[in-house]
Amino acid sequence: MIDLHCHLLPGIDDGARTLVEALDMARIAVDNGIDHAVMTPHLHPGRYENTRSSTEKPLREFRAALRKEQIALEISVAAEVRLAIEILPLLEQDEVPFLGEMDGYRIMLLEFPHGHMSQICRTAQAKSHKHGQKQVI
Repeated sequence: MIDLHCHLLPGIDDGARTLVEALDMARIAVDNGIDHAVMTPHLHPGRYENTRSSTEKPLREFRAALRKEQIALEISVAAEVRLAIEILPLLEQDEVPFLGEMDGYRIMLLEFPHGHMSQICRTAQAKSHKHGQKQVI
């Protein structure tokens, strides 16, 4: 089974706070039948700056810790992207971690602002679609 949305990378958002906690969570995931987990830390400009390049090192370190602890969990990285106008430059710089591709579109996991979807969100969504990106919520 694949978990497409989890916050196991330690200390980079509101998920696992420590490596010990992340490894415990990974063991629980494996015990429940998950063999691949996509790390999806929040990417929320001004709060959680988890870009493609900034998550590379934590991903490598967590992958090494999983191997050392013999936890049979394959991991990859994407992001839970807070849709806001500030995301557009990150898209242009290829700094948004995507879930993957489907039908020629890069797939982004979205997190909408709490309570409403502003016109700025709609504009950002429309612009990203023009650049070959689709969103998953």
